[in-house]
Amino acid sequence: MSNFGRPFTSAASKKGYQERERVRAPDGTEWLSKRAAMRYLHRTESAVRNWGRRCPLLGNKPIATRKFSDAFGRETTYYSKVDLDRVRKKIRARDQVPTYPGLIHTLVAATTLQVSSATLHRLLKEYKFKAVKRRGQYANGDVCWRYYVPAKFVEAVQQDRGAATGTDRVTMREAATILGLSVAGVEGLVDRGTLTTLPGLPREIGNRLRRAAVVALKKKRDEAEVARMAVPSNWKDTATLARLHRVAVITMSGILLRWVKQGLLIRMES
Repeated sequence: MSNFGRPFTSAASKKGYQERERVRAPDGTEWLSKRAAMRYLHRTESAVRNWGRRCPLLGNKPIATRKFSDAFGRETTYYSKVDLDRVRKKIRARDQVPTYPGLIHTLVAATTLQVSSATLHRLLKEYKFKAVKRRGQYANGDVCWRYYVPAKFVEAVQQDRGAATGTDRVTMREAATILGLSVAGVEGLVDRGTLTTLPGLPREIGNRLRRAAVVALKKKRDEAEVARMAVPSNWKDTATLARLHRVAVITMSGILLRWVKQGLLIRMES
């Protein structure tokens, strides 16, 4: 099969274009085809074509272009390697994670709050905030989306955590020591609503309980125990004590009689 008298196959076409992707002019300058420039800058065809007219990274000056013949003799636009190097350097010099007023990148926020990404997303829901996406770029200059959280959200969590580090706060383990319970027991009190923790703070953040609430609960539990162990005032009445004594005697007599019957039955069966 031929193409205007020239052998034509897909492999030969591909090889021919690859050989003409980079050409060197008589003055020694190097030029790249449009496809080669796209790969070199990691940009789309429209971006490279537009930058050939006006490039913001070069002060709105265009990338130098020149016409060269391609593998099949057709004139094609080539782009200056020198200008492409300048554009590529400008792209890589740009911040991969740009800063935006009032926003903090999610990774920075997670590091600041010392939580995982999953916990950060949970905190966003609890504090009723949402992450937003803004333009950033990869190391090779490709444009991508970066996710940010409002700075007010980070400040709110830090404020709660700052309050949690005061002397009016205790850890779950300290609360367990005060109440004479295990940590699981304190967590059970939290789950039942008897104790409340700071909103939005994960379990691994230390001081989450109010010391005053824990001490008040301890006092309440102690008072209940004292009331349970205390002898009622009416027990001091002689008649009341006698009545209780008779009830105890009758109860114990019934228990002893039952034991005797059980013993006789066992002996008869044997």
